Amino acid sequence: MRLRVGESNRNGCGPLLDNYDGPLLTIVREETGRVLIDNSYLRGKLGRQTDANGDGRRIRHGAGFNGAYASRAMVATSDGAAHEVRTEDFVPRWIRNSGKGQE
Repeated sequence: MRLRVGESNRNGCGPLLDNYDGPLLTIVREETGRVLIDNSYLRGKLGRQTDANGDGRRIRHGAGFNGAYASRAMVATSDGAAHEVRTEDFVPRWIRNSGKGQE
């Protein structure tokens, strides 16, 4: 795990401290130690995110055309609401067009 001191946050409250597990952002804290975001991962993809208020989101990913990216994410919030987010349009074309197979 590596610890990185970042820039001042948007509210000017001082530096943010970011924790990583390899390339995955796990925790973002204010310099006071207060957790702003807590991420957990399943097989390298964001599976759960909890914010500073304790509100959580569960995320499920739908595989893209070649399995190399998520084409959509289903986000379930702590109040029971569910939202589908189409992510495929944000994946570079060379990744979308590589490989074989279908969703």
